[in-house]
Amino acid sequence: TCTETAAASPSTQSMMAKLAASSAQSSAAGAARRRRDAEFHHFICMIVANPVFNSFIMGTILFNAVMIAMETTTLSETHPLLFAIFDNLFLGIYLVEFVLKLYAEPAGYWKNYYNLFDFTVLVISLVESLLTALNFGQTGLTVLQVVRALRTLRTLRSISFIRGLQVLVNALIHTFTNAVFYLLLLLLIIMFLFAIMGYYFFGYDEGGDIRNWGNFGIAMLSLFTFVTADGWTDLQDQLSSHGFKGSEFFTITFIFLGHFIFTNLFIGVIIMVIIGIV
Repeated sequence: TCTETAAASPSTQSMMAKLAASSAQSSAAGAARRRRDAEFHHFICMIVANPVFNSFIMGTILFNAVMIAMETTTLSETHPLLFAIFDNLFLGIYLVEFVLKLYAEPAGYWKNYYNLFDFTVLVISLVESLLTALNFGQTGLTVLQVVRALRTLRTLRSISFIRGLQVLVNALIHTFTNAVFYLLLLLLIIMFLFAIMGYYFFGYDEGGDIRNWGNFGIAMLSLFTFVTADGWTDLQDQLSSHGFKGSEFFTITFIFLGHFIFTNLFIGVIIMVIIGIV
């Protein structure tokens, strides 16, 4: 046994030596593969992570929102060049921000959903700038007008810099993908039932309230008014003017179910999710 152990020792030592040599070679290869721009990359990472940089981007977003709102006034007609300069300036800042963040984290950038949203907004802005430069579409509801309207999404980029807004957005997304889906499904089922009943009660006969209950689609819109509890008295007045006695019971029952119960359930679910996230 001692002989076998002694015979095995040189082999073991040789294997360990090979492993050590392999490790040294790997370290040397890793050093060789080290970024040649490591210092510059570290400098860019410090800039991107600096609160001053984030505050500057946040201020740019807010100022951009103000300028977008001012474009709806007569100032855009009297000073079109000024608005064009500012728009290109904002677009340039967003583009530089994208390049810096992508350079700092080439792979990690695409793993963040807020970064993906920022990139989408940037692409929309670049498309809008390109269509404007090509003078694409000047009359009617064109693609250019739609893309210009989507520029308002830039203001939503502020969510990326405010932790409180991120908590609310995450809560809403989590709520809609879980409990709220079933709440809305149940609400739609109840609306379907009441829409069919409302059609046969109030819109089936020629002398009925055809304007608000004449078919399934119109009945659903009327019920949506009841859900929001905005303008429901006008609908009820029209039912009463057509001589539908007892229609108040139908209206009150659906408002109680669709507005009071489901609205409070929706708010309660969101609050529970926010408390769970916080």
